[in-house]
Amino acid sequence: MIVLLLSGFGTSWAKQSYPTKKTVAVFPFTRKCSHADAIWVSIAAQRKTIEELYNRGFEPVSPIIKSPKQDAELTISGEVVKGESGLSLDFTLLDKLKNTLARDTLSGTIDFFRSMRSYLGVGILYALKVNEDHDTIHQKRPTNSCKAFLYYCKAQSSIRVKKNTKAKEQLLKAVAEDRGFAMALWTVAKLYELEKHKDSASYYYKKAKAIDPSHPQWPLPDEGKSNIITDLLSQSKKSAFKALCKGIEFKSIQTGPSDYCLYLWIVDPRHNTIDVQLQKSTGGNYISHFFSHTQSVLAINGGFFEMDTLLALSPSGLVIQNQSRINPKTDFGGSGVFCMIQGMPKIIWAKEYNANIKAETALQCGPVLVEPGGKMGIYSNDFNRQSRAAIGVKDSTIIIACVAGSQGQGLSLYELAQFLRTPQKEGGAGCEAALNLDGGSSVQTSFSCAGVVLNSSGLWPINNALVITKK
Repeated sequence: MIVLLLSGFGTSWAKQSYPTKKTVAVFPFTRKCSHADAIWVSIAAQRKTIEELYNRGFEPVSPIIKSPKQDAELTISGEVVKGESGLSLDFTLLDKLKNTLARDTLSGTIDFFRSMRSYLGVGILYALKVNEDHDTIHQKRPTNSCKAFLYYCKAQSSIRVKKNTKAKEQLLKAVAEDRGFAMALWTVAKLYELEKHKDSASYYYKKAKAIDPSHPQWPLPDEGKSNIITDLLSQSKKSAFKALCKGIEFKSIQTGPSDYCLYLWIVDPRHNTIDVQLQKSTGGNYISHFFSHTQSVLAINGGFFEMDTLLALSPSGLVIQNQSRINPKTDFGGSGVFCMIQGMPKIIWAKEYNANIKAETALQCGPVLVEPGGKMGIYSNDFNRQSRAAIGVKDSTIIIACVAGSQGQGLSLYELAQFLRTPQKEGGAGCEAALNLDGGSSVQTSFSCAGVVLNSSGLWPINNALVITKK
Protein backbone atom coordinates (compact mmCIF):
# COMPACT_ATOMS: atom_id res chain seq x y z
CA MET A 1 0.00 0.00 0.00
CA ILE A 2 1.43 3.40 -0.92
CA VAL A 3 0.55 6.87 0.33
CA LEU A 4 2.29 9.77 -1.39
CA LEU A 5 2.47 13.32 -0.03
CA LEU A 6 3.29 16.41 -2.09
CA SER A 7 3.15 19.98 -1.00
CA GLY A 8 3.29 22.86 -3.47
CA PHE A 9 3.93 26.25 -2.02
CA GLY A 10 6.65 28.84 -1.90
CA THR A 11 8.07 31.43 0.45
CA SER A 12 6.54 34.88 0.73
CA TRP A 13 8.91 37.41 2.20
CA ALA A 14 7.01 40.60 1.42
CA LYS A 15 5.09 42.68 -1.07
CA GLN A 16 6.45 42.58 -4.58
CA SER A 17 7.97 45.69 -6.10
CA TYR A 18 7.16 44.49 -9.61
CA PRO A 19 3.93 43.13 -11.15
CA THR A 20 3.14 39.43 -10.83
CA LYS A 21 4.60 37.33 -13.64
CA LYS A 22 7.21 39.90 -14.59
CA THR A 23 9.72 37.99 -16.72
CA VAL A 24 13.26 37.78 -15.34
CA ALA A 25 16.05 36.05 -17.27
CA VAL A 26 18.74 34.36 -15.17
CA PHE A 27 21.84 33.79 -17.25
CA PRO A 28 24.12 30.87 -16.34
CA PHE A 29 26.52 32.15 -13.68
CA THR A 30 30.01 31.98 -15.13
CA ARG A 31 33.33 31.11 -13.49
CA LYS A 32 36.89 32.29 -14.05
CA CYS A 33 38.23 28.88 -13.07
CA SER A 34 37.17 25.24 -13.12
CA HIS A 35 37.66 24.64 -9.39
CA ALA A 36 34.94 22.43 -7.86
CA ASP A 37 34.10 25.05 -5.23
CA ALA A 38 33.53 27.73 -7.86
CA ILE A 39 31.32 25.36 -9.85
CA TRP A 40 29.26 24.52 -6.77
CA VAL A 41 28.71 28.20 -5.85
CA SER A 42 27.77 29.21 -9.40
CA ILE A 43 25.18 26.45 -9.76
CA ALA A 44 23.76 26.79 -6.23
CA ALA A 45 23.43 30.59 -6.49
CA GLN A 46 21.78 30.40 -9.90
CA ARG A 47 19.27 27.71 -8.88
CA LYS A 48 18.36 29.44 -5.63
CA THR A 49 17.87 32.75 -7.45
CA ILE A 50 15.53 31.10 -9.98
CA GLU A 51 13.64 29.36 -7.19
CA GLU A 52 13.19 32.55 -5.18
CA LEU A 53 11.97 34.48 -8.22
CA TYR A 54 9.43 31.73 -8.89
CA ASN A 55 8.27 31.70 -5.28
CA ARG A 56 7.71 35.46 -5.37
CA GLY A 57 5.49 35.33 -8.43
CA PHE A 58 7.99 36.24 -11.15
CA GLU A 59 8.39 34.23 -14.33
CA PRO A 60 12.03 33.13 -14.47
CA VAL A 61 13.65 32.33 -17.82
CA SER A 62 16.75 30.13 -17.82
CA PRO A 63 18.29 27.12 -19.59
CA ILE A 64 18.06 25.28 -16.25
CA ILE A 65 14.28 25.20 -16.42
CA LYS A 66 14.18 24.69 -20.20
CA SER A 67 12.03 27.80 -20.60
CA PRO A 68 11.40 29.12 -24.11
CA LYS A 69 13.55 32.00 -25.26
CA GLN A 70 11.78 35.33 -24.85
CA ASP A 71 12.53 38.97 -24.19
CA ALA A 72 12.83 39.45 -20.45
CA GLU A 73 12.07 42.68 -18.65
CA LEU A 74 14.95 42.09 -16.26
CA THR A 75 18.13 40.02 -16.45
CA ILE A 76 20.31 38.69 -13.63
CA SER A 77 23.83 37.52 -14.39
CA GLY A 78 26.64 36.36 -12.15
CA GLU A 79 30.29 35.37 -12.07
CA VAL A 80 32.31 33.43 -9.50
CA VAL A 81 35.97 34.20 -8.91
CA LYS A 82 38.24 32.08 -6.69
CA GLY A 83 41.01 33.83 -4.80
CA GLU A 84 43.53 32.86 -2.15
CA SER A 85 41.17 33.67 0.72
CA GLY A 86 37.97 32.26 -0.72
CA LEU A 87 35.35 32.90 -3.36
CA SER A 88 33.64 36.03 -4.69
CA LEU A 89 30.25 36.01 -6.36
CA ASP A 90 29.59 39.10 -8.47
CA PHE A 91 25.99 39.56 -9.63
CA THR A 92 24.27 42.21 -11.74
CA LEU A 93 20.71 43.29 -12.57
CA LEU A 94 20.04 44.64 -16.07
CA ASP A 95 16.93 46.16 -17.61
CA LYS A 96 15.43 45.26 -20.99
CA LEU A 97 17.93 47.54 -22.76
CA LYS A 98 20.82 45.91 -20.85
CA ASN A 99 21.41 48.98 -18.71
CA THR A 100 22.84 48.14 -15.27
CA LEU A 101 20.28 48.74 -12.52
CA ALA A 102 22.21 47.25 -9.60
CA ARG A 103 25.37 45.32 -8.86
CA ASP A 104 26.85 43.68 -5.76
CA THR A 105 29.47 41.17 -4.59
CA LEU A 106 29.29 38.43 -1.98
CA SER A 107 32.58 37.00 -0.71
CA GLY A 108 33.41 34.15 1.64
CA THR A 109 34.84 30.68 2.04
CA ILE A 110 33.20 27.64 0.51
CA ASP A 111 32.01 26.69 4.01
CA PHE A 112 30.27 30.07 4.26
CA PHE A 113 28.53 29.62 0.92
CA ARG A 114 27.43 26.09 1.78
CA SER A 115 26.05 27.24 5.14
CA MET A 116 24.09 30.00 3.37
CA ARG A 117 22.83 27.87 0.47
CA SER A 118 19.18 28.13 1.51
CA TYR A 119 19.35 31.93 1.64
CA LEU A 120 21.43 32.72 -1.46
CA GLY A 121 18.41 33.53 -3.63
CA VAL A 122 16.88 35.72 -0.93
CA GLY A 123 20.18 37.57 -0.44
CA ILE A 124 20.85 38.13 -4.14
CA LEU A 125 17.38 39.52 -4.79
CA TYR A 126 17.64 41.71 -1.70
CA ALA A 127 21.01 43.10 -2.76
CA LEU A 128 19.79 43.78 -6.31
CA LYS A 129 16.50 45.26 -5.02
CA VAL A 130 14.49 43.03 -7.33
CA ASN A 131 12.01 42.69 -4.49
CA GLU A 132 12.32 45.29 -1.81
CA ASP A 133 11.26 42.86 0.86
CA HIS A 134 9.95 44.69 3.93
CA ASP A 135 11.13 48.03 2.50
CA THR A 136 7.75 48.53 0.85
CA ILE A 137 6.42 48.75 4.39
CA HIS A 138 9.28 50.39 6.28
CA GLN A 139 10.57 52.61 3.46
CA LYS A 140 14.10 52.01 4.73
CA ARG A 141 16.59 49.22 4.11
CA PRO A 142 18.08 47.93 7.37
CA THR A 143 21.45 47.12 5.74
CA ASN A 144 23.14 47.52 2.38
CA SER A 145 25.42 44.53 2.98
CA CYS A 146 24.33 41.30 1.29
CA LYS A 147 26.52 39.24 3.62
CA ALA A 148 25.09 40.92 6.72
CA PHE A 149 21.58 40.32 5.43
CA LEU A 150 22.33 36.60 4.92
CA TYR A 151 23.46 36.30 8.54
CA TYR A 152 20.23 38.05 9.55
CA CYS A 153 18.17 35.56 7.51
CA LYS A 154 20.01 32.64 9.09
CA ALA A 155 19.34 34.13 12.54
CA GLN A 156 15.61 34.27 11.77
CA SER A 157 15.67 30.54 11.03
CA SER A 158 17.42 29.89 14.35
CA ILE A 159 14.79 31.95 16.19
CA ARG A 160 12.01 29.88 14.61
CA VAL A 161 13.43 26.69 16.14
CA LYS A 162 14.07 28.47 19.45
CA LYS A 163 17.86 28.44 19.16
CA ASN A 164 18.19 31.98 20.44
CA THR A 165 21.82 31.69 21.51
CA LYS A 166 22.76 30.67 17.96
CA ALA A 167 20.58 33.45 16.57
CA LYS A 168 22.37 36.07 18.66
CA GLU A 169 25.74 34.83 17.40
CA GLN A 170 24.53 35.14 13.80
CA LEU A 171 23.11 38.60 14.41
CA LEU A 172 26.41 39.79 15.87
CA LYS A 173 28.19 38.38 12.80
CA ALA A 174 25.82 40.49 10.73
CA VAL A 175 26.85 43.57 12.70
CA ALA A 176 30.51 42.68 12.19
CA GLU A 177 29.84 42.85 8.44
CA ASP A 178 27.91 46.11 8.71
CA ARG A 179 28.57 48.28 11.76
CA GLY A 180 25.52 50.35 10.85
CA PHE A 181 23.12 47.39 11.02
CA ALA A 182 21.17 48.78 13.98
CA MET A 183 18.20 46.49 13.44
CA ALA A 184 20.38 43.42 14.04
CA LEU A 185 21.41 44.82 17.44
CA TRP A 186 17.79 45.68 18.18
CA THR A 187 16.83 42.06 17.42
CA VAL A 188 19.53 40.84 19.82
CA ALA A 189 17.97 43.11 22.45
CA LYS A 190 14.52 41.67 21.76
CA LEU A 191 15.84 38.14 22.29
CA TYR A 192 17.44 39.09 25.59
CA GLU A 193 14.20 40.78 26.60
CA LEU A 194 12.27 37.56 25.92
CA GLU A 195 14.77 35.72 28.11
CA LYS A 196 14.19 38.24 30.93
CA HIS A 197 17.79 39.50 30.76
CA LYS A 198 16.92 43.16 31.27
CA ASP A 199 20.47 44.51 31.53
CA SER A 200 21.65 42.84 28.33
CA ALA A 201 18.49 43.89 26.52
CA SER A 202 18.94 47.49 27.63
CA TYR A 203 22.59 47.45 26.51
CA TYR A 204 21.77 46.37 22.94
CA TYR A 205 18.73 48.63 22.67
CA LYS A 206 20.98 51.58 23.50
CA LYS A 207 23.63 50.46 20.99
CA ALA A 208 21.03 50.18 18.24
CA LYS A 209 19.56 53.58 19.04
CA ALA A 210 23.01 55.19 19.09
CA ILE A 211 23.68 53.92 15.56
CA ASP A 212 20.30 54.89 14.13
CA PRO A 213 17.36 56.09 16.26
CA SER A 214 14.94 55.56 13.36
CA HIS A 215 16.17 52.15 12.20
CA PRO A 216 13.59 49.63 10.89
CA GLN A 217 12.17 47.26 13.47
CA TRP A 218 11.14 44.07 11.71
CA PRO A 219 9.22 41.76 14.06
CA LEU A 220 10.59 38.45 15.20
CA PRO A 221 9.61 35.54 12.92
CA ASP A 222 5.94 34.70 12.96
CA GLU A 223 5.50 31.06 13.83
CA GLY A 224 2.40 30.91 11.60
CA LYS A 225 -0.70 28.89 12.38
CA SER A 226 0.07 26.91 15.50
CA ASN A 227 -2.92 24.63 14.79
CA ILE A 228 -2.14 23.92 11.12
CA ILE A 229 -1.85 20.16 11.69
CA THR A 230 -4.92 20.12 13.93
CA ASP A 231 -6.92 21.79 11.17
CA LEU A 232 -5.46 19.50 8.50
CA LEU A 233 -6.23 16.33 10.45
CA SER A 234 -9.73 17.58 11.17
CA GLN A 235 -10.40 18.20 7.48
CA SER A 236 -8.79 14.88 6.53
CA LYS A 237 -11.14 12.94 8.83
CA LYS A 238 -14.09 14.44 6.96
CA SER A 239 -12.84 13.15 3.62
CA ALA A 240 -13.10 9.43 2.82
CA PHE A 241 -10.87 7.46 0.49
CA LYS A 242 -12.46 6.33 -2.79
CA ALA A 243 -11.42 3.13 -4.53
CA LEU A 244 -10.52 4.12 -8.09
CA CYS A 245 -8.52 1.26 -9.62
CA LYS A 246 -7.60 -2.15 -8.27
CA GLY A 247 -5.34 -1.53 -5.28
CA ILE A 248 -5.53 2.28 -5.54
CA GLU A 249 -7.55 4.58 -3.28
CA PHE A 250 -7.57 8.37 -3.39
CA LYS A 251 -8.86 11.36 -1.49
CA SER A 252 -8.35 15.13 -1.57
CA ILE A 253 -8.44 17.55 1.35
CA GLN A 254 -9.24 21.25 1.00
CA THR A 255 -7.82 23.19 3.96
CA GLY A 256 -9.35 26.58 3.17
CA PRO A 257 -10.67 28.79 0.39
CA SER A 258 -7.16 29.62 -0.88
CA ASP A 259 -4.66 27.77 1.31
CA TYR A 260 -3.69 24.40 -0.15
CA CYS A 261 -5.07 21.00 -1.12
CA LEU A 262 -3.67 17.73 0.15
CA TYR A 263 -4.01 14.76 -2.18
CA LEU A 264 -3.57 11.27 -0.73
CA TRP A 265 -3.19 7.92 -2.44
CA ILE A 266 -3.19 4.41 -0.99
CA VAL A 267 -1.61 1.89 -3.36
CA ASP A 268 -1.49 -1.81 -2.69
CA PRO A 269 1.79 -3.28 -4.05
CA ARG A 270 0.14 -6.66 -4.56
CA HIS A 271 -1.65 -5.14 -7.55
CA ASN A 272 0.78 -2.34 -8.47
CA THR A 273 4.52 -2.02 -9.00
CA ILE A 274 6.70 0.88 -7.80
CA ASP A 275 9.96 1.55 -9.65
CA VAL A 276 12.64 4.21 -9.93
CA GLN A 277 12.84 5.69 -13.42
CA LEU A 278 15.75 7.83 -14.65
CA GLN A 279 15.78 10.77 -17.04
CA LYS A 280 15.95 10.19 -20.79
CA SER A 281 17.52 13.61 -21.49
CA THR A 282 20.87 14.53 -19.92
CA GLY A 283 19.35 17.75 -18.59
CA GLY A 284 16.46 15.91 -16.93
CA ASN A 285 12.76 15.53 -17.70
CA TYR A 286 9.55 16.87 -16.24
CA ILE A 287 7.22 14.46 -14.46
CA SER A 288 4.81 14.36 -17.42
CA HIS A 289 7.56 12.64 -19.44
CA PHE A 290 8.16 9.98 -16.77
CA PHE A 291 4.40 9.45 -16.51
CA SER A 292 3.65 9.11 -20.22
CA HIS A 293 6.73 7.04 -21.13
CA THR A 294 6.14 4.42 -18.44
CA GLN A 295 2.37 4.08 -18.84
CA SER A 296 2.12 4.60 -15.11
CA VAL A 297 -0.88 5.40 -12.95
CA LEU A 298 1.07 7.72 -10.66
CA ALA A 299 4.48 9.40 -10.93
CA ILE A 300 6.23 11.65 -8.43
CA ASN A 301 9.67 13.22 -8.23
CA GLY A 302 12.29 11.07 -6.53
CA GLY A 303 15.64 11.76 -4.86
CA PHE A 304 18.13 14.60 -4.92
CA PHE A 305 20.30 15.20 -7.98
CA GLU A 306 23.45 17.04 -8.97
CA MET A 307 24.06 19.39 -11.91
CA ASP A 308 27.35 19.88 -13.75
CA THR A 309 28.66 22.82 -15.79
CA LEU A 310 26.88 21.52 -18.91
CA LEU A 311 23.58 21.39 -16.97
CA ALA A 312 23.61 17.57 -17.05
CA LEU A 313 21.87 15.92 -14.08
CA SER A 314 22.95 12.87 -12.08
CA PRO A 315 21.60 11.17 -8.90
CA SER A 316 22.98 12.39 -5.57
CA GLY A 317 22.64 9.03 -3.84
CA LEU A 318 21.81 5.36 -4.18
CA VAL A 319 19.60 4.28 -7.06
CA ILE A 320 18.73 0.65 -7.76
CA GLN A 321 16.53 -0.12 -10.74
CA ASN A 322 15.42 -3.65 -11.63
CA GLN A 323 17.98 -5.10 -9.18
CA SER A 324 20.82 -3.19 -10.91
CA ARG A 325 22.76 -0.50 -9.04
CA ILE A 326 22.65 2.66 -11.15
CA ASN A 327 24.34 4.92 -8.60
CA PRO A 328 26.12 4.12 -5.29
CA LYS A 329 25.17 5.22 -1.80
CA THR A 330 26.75 8.56 -0.84
CA ASP A 331 27.22 10.64 2.31
CA PHE A 332 25.21 13.53 0.82
CA GLY A 333 22.37 11.58 -0.81
CA GLY A 334 20.18 11.57 2.29
CA SER A 335 19.80 9.79 5.63
CA GLY A 336 17.38 7.10 4.46
CA VAL A 337 16.69 4.59 1.70
CA PHE A 338 13.29 3.52 0.40
CA CYS A 339 13.46 0.03 -1.11
CA MET A 340 11.41 -2.92 -2.27
CA ILE A 341 12.70 -6.28 -1.03
CA GLN A 342 10.91 -9.39 -2.26
CA GLY A 343 7.89 -7.22 -3.06
CA MET A 344 7.77 -5.67 0.42
CA PRO A 345 8.34 -1.92 0.98
CA LYS A 346 10.90 -0.83 3.55
CA ILE A 347 12.61 2.35 4.75
CA ILE A 348 16.14 1.78 6.05
CA TRP A 349 18.71 4.15 7.50
CA ALA A 350 21.27 4.88 4.80
CA LYS A 351 24.10 4.08 7.20
CA GLU A 352 22.64 0.57 7.64
CA TYR A 353 22.10 -0.15 3.96
CA ASN A 354 24.75 -2.54 2.58
CA ALA A 355 25.51 -4.86 -0.33
CA ASN A 356 23.96 -7.81 1.49
CA ILE A 357 20.53 -6.25 1.10
CA LYS A 358 19.09 -7.53 -2.16
CA ALA A 359 16.63 -4.86 -3.22
CA GLU A 360 14.72 -4.87 -6.48
CA THR A 361 14.24 -1.10 -6.21
CA ALA A 362 15.99 1.43 -3.98
CA LEU A 363 16.22 5.21 -3.70
CA GLN A 364 18.29 7.21 -1.23
CA CYS A 365 16.96 10.54 0.02
CA GLY A 366 16.17 12.32 3.27
CA PRO A 367 15.78 13.30 5.95
CA VAL A 368 13.97 10.42 7.58
CA LEU A 369 10.69 12.01 8.66
CA VAL A 370 9.32 9.10 10.69
CA GLU A 371 11.90 6.72 12.09
CA PRO A 372 11.25 2.97 11.77
CA GLY A 373 8.88 2.15 14.62
CA GLY A 374 6.84 5.35 14.28
CA LYS A 375 9.03 7.81 16.19
CA MET A 376 9.24 11.40 14.93
CA GLY A 377 12.42 11.92 12.89
CA ILE A 378 12.19 15.73 12.93
CA TYR A 379 12.53 17.25 16.39
CA SER A 380 11.67 20.94 15.97
CA ASN A 381 9.51 23.10 13.73
CA ASP A 382 11.31 25.77 11.68
CA PHE A 383 8.01 26.76 9.98
CA ASN A 384 9.77 26.65 6.62
CA ARG A 385 6.66 25.80 4.64
CA GLN A 386 7.39 24.86 1.06
CA SER A 387 6.80 22.14 -1.50
CA ARG A 388 7.45 18.65 -0.14
CA ALA A 389 7.28 15.07 -1.32
CA ALA A 390 7.50 11.97 0.85
CA ILE A 391 6.99 8.24 0.87
CA GLY A 392 6.03 6.12 3.86
CA VAL A 393 5.55 2.51 4.91
CA LYS A 394 2.76 0.95 6.97
CA ASP A 395 2.80 -2.81 7.61
CA SER A 396 3.25 -4.32 4.15
CA THR A 397 2.13 -1.18 2.42
CA ILE A 398 3.61 2.11 1.22
CA ILE A 399 2.12 5.56 1.85
CA ILE A 400 2.44 8.66 -0.57
CA ALA A 401 0.65 12.26 -0.67
CA CYS A 402 0.55 15.70 -2.51
CA VAL A 403 -0.08 19.20 -1.13
CA ALA A 404 -0.67 21.82 -3.83
CA GLY A 405 -1.04 25.35 -2.56
CA SER A 406 -0.73 29.01 -3.32
CA GLN A 407 2.45 31.00 -2.76
CA GLY A 408 3.70 30.79 0.81
CA GLN A 409 1.42 27.91 1.84
CA GLY A 410 2.36 24.34 2.74
CA LEU A 411 4.04 22.23 5.40
CA SER A 412 7.38 22.28 7.16
CA LEU A 413 9.33 19.04 7.51
CA TYR A 414 8.16 18.81 11.12
CA GLU A 415 4.53 19.28 10.14
CA LEU A 416 4.87 16.80 7.30
CA ALA A 417 6.36 14.22 9.65
CA GLN A 418 3.61 14.85 12.20
CA PHE A 419 0.91 14.31 9.60
CA LEU A 420 2.53 11.18 8.19
CA ARG A 421 2.87 9.41 11.56
CA THR A 422 -0.62 10.27 12.85
CA PRO A 423 -2.91 7.20 12.68
CA GLN A 424 -5.30 7.08 9.73
CA LYS A 425 -8.33 6.91 12.01
CA GLU A 426 -7.25 10.33 13.34
CA GLY A 427 -6.88 11.79 9.85
CA GLY A 428 -3.17 11.12 9.25
CA ALA A 429 -1.34 8.70 6.99
CA GLY A 430 -0.46 6.14 9.69
CA CYS A 431 3.15 5.68 8.63
CA GLU A 432 5.43 3.46 10.68
CA ALA A 433 8.36 4.95 8.77
CA ALA A 434 8.56 7.79 6.24
CA LEU A 435 11.21 9.39 4.06
CA ASN A 436 11.37 12.90 2.64
CA LEU A 437 11.93 13.08 -1.13
CA ASP A 438 13.38 15.99 -3.08
CA GLY A 439 11.29 19.08 -2.34
CA GLY A 440 10.93 22.74 -3.18
CA SER A 441 10.78 23.49 -6.88
CA SER A 442 11.50 19.86 -7.76
CA VAL A 443 8.15 18.66 -6.43
CA GLN A 444 5.89 17.43 -9.25
CA THR A 445 3.39 14.65 -9.85
CA SER A 446 1.04 13.17 -12.46
CA PHE A 447 -1.87 10.86 -11.74
CA SER A 448 -4.67 9.35 -13.85
CA CYS A 449 -7.06 6.63 -12.74
CA ALA A 450 -10.77 5.95 -13.29
CA GLY A 451 -11.38 9.44 -14.66
CA VAL A 452 -9.51 11.26 -11.90
CA VAL A 453 -6.61 13.26 -13.37
CA LEU A 454 -4.06 15.35 -11.49
CA ASN A 455 -1.04 17.13 -12.93
CA SER A 456 1.26 19.27 -10.79
CA SER A 457 4.39 20.36 -12.62
CA GLY A 458 7.59 21.51 -10.92
CA LEU A 459 9.78 24.47 -11.77
CA TRP A 460 12.60 22.48 -13.35
CA PRO A 461 13.34 19.05 -14.85
CA ILE A 462 14.35 16.25 -12.51
CA ASN A 463 16.79 13.36 -12.75
CA ASN A 464 14.63 10.56 -11.36
CA ALA A 465 11.09 9.71 -10.34
CA LEU A 466 9.10 7.06 -8.54
CA VAL A 467 6.44 5.59 -10.84
CA ILE A 468 3.59 3.25 -10.03
CA THR A 469 2.18 0.96 -12.71
CA LYS A 470 -0.50 -1.70 -12.70
CA LYS A 471 0.72 -5.29 -12.55
